[in-house]
Amino acid sequence: MSTHDHQLDLVWGIENIGKVIGRNVPQTYHMLKNGHLPARQVG
Repeated sequence: MSTHDHQLDLVWGIENIGKVIGRNVPQTYHMLKNGHLPARQVG
């Protein structure tokens, strides 16, 4: 049996997500809205 150490890095906020993926806010919003990014709305 093998063990895997996976670290989950969460990115909060559309601006921060955009910075990580190299997109501006409108582009990131469009990608999120159309399901191109694995994300969930919190709150």
